Amino acid sequence: MIDLHTHILPHIDDGATSWDTAVAMVRRAVEDGVGTLVATPHSHHVRGRDIRGATQRLQELADAEGLDVTILPGSEVRIVAGLDAAWRAGELQAIDDGPWLLLELPLHDEWPLPLVLGAIERLRAVGARPILAHAERYPFVHKRPAAVAEIIALGVPVQVNAASLFYRESDLDRRAAEALIHAGLAHLIASDAHNVRYRPPGISAAMERVAELASRDVAARMQELARAIVERREVDVS
Repeated sequence: MIDLHTHILPHIDDGATSWDTAVAMVRRAVEDGVGTLVATPHSHHVRGRDIRGATQRLQELADAEGLDVTILPGSEVRIVAGLDAAWRAGELQAIDDGPWLLLELPLHDEWPLPLVLGAIERLRAVGARPILAHAERYPFVHKRPAAVAEIIALGVPVQVNAASLFYRESDLDRRAAEALIHAGLAHLIASDAHNVRYRPPGISAAMERVAELASRDVAARMQELARAIVERREVDVS
C-alpha cells in the first residue's frame, strides 16, 4: 500500500521527535502493509532541500533495519496568497519532485470557498497538481460535504485521514469522512501519522472501512490513484 501523507521526518514540524521515533513509525507502517511512504512535513517549517536530505537519511536508516519500504519526499503546503509564484520559483516540495502537491486549508479562520477555488486554479495554471489534504477536518465540509465537489471539479483529488474513520479525534470528522466516501467524493486514504502512539501510521483498517462503506473496488481504486500520483502521472477525478 501507499501512504501519501505522513509526518515521519524528525525535528521539522509536529511529527516525529527523534530518528528512533521516525524509524519506529516506518516499521509500524511496514507491518501494516505499507510499501511506499511519502514524508510530508508542514512546508512552512522547512525548505525543500532539507526535506529531501532528511528523507534520504530516513531511507538509509530504514534500509539498515531491513525494512522493505520506499520513502519519498513531499510536504504539506498551507494555502496562502502567492502559492503559484512560489511554485514557479521552485520553493514548494511536491511529492517526489513531481507535479502533485498536498494542499492544506485552514482549520480555523477559513478562506471563503471562491478564494480557495481561485488559488487552486492559479496553481494548476502553472503546472502544480494539488491534492486536498484531510478534507473531512474542515468546518465547511462538516456543514456541507457536497461543497467538496466544487474543488474536485477543478481536478483535485480529495484525501481523508485513516483515523477519522474511527472517531479517534472528532465525531464531526468521522461523519464528514463517511459522507465523503458514501458520496464518492473521497479519492485517497492516508494516515497523516505524527507519532507511534496517538497518531500512528497505518491505513489497512481504514481501507477495510472504505470497502464496508462503499466497496472493495472503491478501496482498490484509491490505491491505484495513489500509485499514479507517486509515479507522477496525471489522473482524472473531475
